[in-house]
Amino acid sequence: MRIEDTDRERLAPESLPQILEILKFLGIVWDEGPYYQSERLSLYQEFAKKLVDQRKAYFCFCTSERLDQMRKEMQKKGLPPKYDRTCLGLLKEEIDKKISAGASHTVRLKIPDNGETSWDDLVHGKITFKNSDLDDQILLKSDGWPTYHLAVVIDDYLMKITHVLRGDEWISSKNMGYLH
Repeated sequence: MRIEDTDRERLAPESLPQILEILKFLGIVWDEGPYYQSERLSLYQEFAKKLVDQRKAYFCFCTSERLDQMRKEMQKKGLPPKYDRTCLGLLKEEIDKKISAGASHTVRLKIPDNGETSWDDLVHGKITFKNSDLDDQILLKSDGWPTYHLAVVIDDYLMKITHVLRGDEWISSKNMGYLH
């Protein structure tokens, strides 16, 4: 049993006892946990650092104002609003200097420029996205908390989860794939 509680804005801790009670009522019994993602922050931060070290992710220092302006400009041009990778080309010295100065930053996944990302979905069959259509999602927020996209993938991997049931609205997010 895993409690995905990293979205601090939508968190409703008072609902947890009710959820556990309903699961028990339905006869759903878990063999481990519950594990709370909020208690695993250092683990997610460690994986984010590993991804940066492997150049599969990168630091982003863009302000929310800059990102909002960028999205508006892309929408005016009829383009899907996705990150323009301004921070992807920063040199290590620039990054170290910004971090040392306390600059607010996130960690973004570096999606390959070419090729496709695909997986087999038991309901929909093979789902494929062109990498050029995918966005460099934020994995670690500026407050050090992981996004769903990082925490759930790491936990699924470490917990050896083989099947996941999620709503169709997550299909466009599942393009993240597994990070290993």
